[in-house]
Amino acid sequence: ASSNLTSVSFYPSGVSASAACTAPPDGTWSDYPVRLVRSGRYFHHWYAEKVVCNGSDDDTRIELKVTPDCVELHMVSKASAKDMNWLASDTANVLSSSTNGYAGISYCVKCNSELNDTSDSNADLSGCNIVQTQIPTNCCPLSSTTGTGDSLCGSGWSYETCSGSSALTTELTKNVTITSSHPIVGNGHSFEIRVPRGSGNQLSNIFHTFDINNNSNTWKKVKLNFHIDNPRRHTGAAGILRDPDTQEPTGIHVQMSKNWHPTKDVLYNGYWWTGVAHVRVPPGKTSLELVVAYQYYKGLHGVTHSQLSLLGWGVNGLWEEVGLGANGESITFEPHGHHRKQMILDTRPWLVCKMNVAGCAGSPDSTQWTENVGGGDFLNAVDKNGMYQYLVQDTVYHTMNGPRLTNATYTGTTVDQNIAVSRTVSTWTADDYVRHLHSFHYTFLKEIDGNSYPRFAMYTLGGDNYNYIRFPFFAYGKGEVNTFEQNNSSAVVPISEVITGVTDFKYTNYYQVDAPNGCGQGDNNSCWFAMMTNPSSQVHHRGNRGIIVRNFHGRLNGEVWPPINREVSPFAFHLIKSRQNNAAKDTVSLELALPSEFKSAVNIGQAKFQKGDYLAADIELLVPPRQTGDYFGKSQRLKNWLSDADVDTDFKNGWKVIAKETAMGDDIKTTIFQGTLERIYHPRIRVDSNDQARFNIKIPDGMPGILPITIAGIESSKTFSTNLLARPNHKLWRYVGGTWKIFGENGNYQLEKDILDNSYTFVFSLQLEFESDPVSSCEHFVFAVTAPSDT
Repeated sequence: ASSNLTSVSFYPSGVSASAACTAPPDGTWSDYPVRLVRSGRYFHHWYAEKVVCNGSDDDTRIELKVTPDCVELHMVSKASAKDMNWLASDTANVLSSSTNGYAGISYCVKCNSELNDTSDSNADLSGCNIVQTQIPTNCCPLSSTTGTGDSLCGSGWSYETCSGSSALTTELTKNVTITSSHPIVGNGHSFEIRVPRGSGNQLSNIFHTFDINNNSNTWKKVKLNFHIDNPRRHTGAAGILRDPDTQEPTGIHVQMSKNWHPTKDVLYNGYWWTGVAHVRVPPGKTSLELVVAYQYYKGLHGVTHSQLSLLGWGVNGLWEEVGLGANGESITFEPHGHHRKQMILDTRPWLVCKMNVAGCAGSPDSTQWTENVGGGDFLNAVDKNGMYQYLVQDTVYHTMNGPRLTNATYTGTTVDQNIAVSRTVSTWTADDYVRHLHSFHYTFLKEIDGNSYPRFAMYTLGGDNYNYIRFPFFAYGKGEVNTFEQNNSSAVVPISEVITGVTDFKYTNYYQVDAPNGCGQGDNNSCWFAMMTNPSSQVHHRGNRGIIVRNFHGRLNGEVWPPINREVSPFAFHLIKSRQNNAAKDTVSLELALPSEFKSAVNIGQAKFQKGDYLAADIELLVPPRQTGDYFGKSQRLKNWLSDADVDTDFKNGWKVIAKETAMGDDIKTTIFQGTLERIYHPRIRVDSNDQARFNIKIPDGMPGILPITIAGIESSKTFSTNLLARPNHKLWRYVGGTWKIFGENGNYQLEKDILDNSYTFVFSLQLEFESDPVSSCEHFVFAVTAPSDT
């Protein structure tokens, strides 16, 4: 700690210690010579091929592994047992070296309590500095994805993959052992448990109990990787860490990565699933149970949000996927826009017939891959010079990865430094059809002209470059009211007629309409936009698309928008042709744009974007089944909706399902008696100062689906618990038949521990149609340690 290092600088070199290795040439590997393997809250892993350290093209590979407290770099010769060096930038002194074709170096942030072995449950995290932290020198600590891993560390010379015992040579893992019935290998400063894929199908989950043995007298950081080669299923596989004795979730976040695109022969390619968790353990033994849930967890379909590695794909970068159940994805996100210059990509309906086969294949136990209906986007801003505003310093933070509810937030700043962008995406388990909640908050960082961006789309359904429904039919409205019908015209408009004469993808030439007055303001004012898919032209695209604007608010020109004292159209919407490429032909996107009232004031010089102005909304994206024959789920209530809409007679009536969802979602009302309501739909309640909450939820009659109920802020503290498995003793009590009953018994809920304030968040799933104790029109709940005394 006496060195007081706050930064370090070093470089790789080969035989010639005076010359640094040269970087990969541009244009290799589809312009992605540096490839991302895994990414998430705890662990980021990249590698660079075609590095030149010893005079020959592609003679070296360099790998970079980053965790919250450590950075590891690994050099591997691809030719023979060559000299490999890591040298200090200022002095060229050797920091780490080898003559046998592998050299690694690592730096970690350590605090005084860790350096002098006094770390306990409430260690003072002061006196923190960067410290060179030794990694194994007698083996290669690179853990393979498939096979033995020898190719990662050379071929024919002395370095092989570290065993579990060799991993204990690192400063971070000494005095810690893992007891497991499965193989353990070293992976830098981490332990990797090789979990077998097991037998059975997606209805059989994996359960693995293991022990962490801390043989020291101080608390230790332990980094765990759980790896499965060739898992039985990929898309919705969820990793949950539980107390092995009680089956209660621990709240420990599990980062998840997966891969199944072996199109090209690249390193770390193959079919695999990896879960990562970092924990601090006290002296002695700590036991945990890992559950890998495939199709179901505790009787409900699992939902997960995880990184999807694209190692073998043509291009690479951060791609994330949400899966419902274990077979078939629901939605994907690419926050950096590498592929198609939009964030939302593959979006698919759920519990509908399998794509590209005759008849209707699939069941709730055997969900299927369904056809991609296209994507969408969040902020799409183009300035007067035609410059698309990519985001810089774009980051993602996963708050919840499942198995009941997911939540991830992506933040960044437009490249012109004018707008701070925050986008939050969430999906929850369902038993009828898939719903996603997308929230955005765009803040103006400086005063700029109101017409700075000829194109300013806050949210897009479809997208410029990833949109696969050909000329759908369109409708919009508020509540259950169809605006076209209200204006005495046909309820549905063919998009092919709306955009007649609009040139192919020219974003200054579009069809524009103001949203209904009051949209997204107050109770019962959500508005909706629906696009219906024509079965005669696209039989396998079995879902319609819709968005519901449930909450819209902001500030424009320094004033609250929409105004509090009058009802206005809060935004305009555009219909614009997508680019015509590949399968995306004859397609159209819907984008939410700036309000006409603001743009008119800008045009006469009476308004602009002021510093601190912002625009924000909650958008529900849904993909309900198109017709009754497309759906194989069990929800009779959804079937009733489809029947009442008469979609089998005329598929264009599908807008009625989206309007019904809008109105009934508005009718879900939460009344708080203790605590605070943080979100109206779906309800999120924060406990009071006594860590308790009491509330009622009004449930509209006949609504299908599963309602997530989130309770946050429990036992917030600035100190660590002395027990890794400690959790609040609180329960959610539901009033049923004149008595208070525990809701979510035996670990039948999701638990998340916040790493910032050590508080806990519970997620409970209320099955509106299939609860064993049927759901009433007014549900009464109390969150407390013991049941209320009143009845």
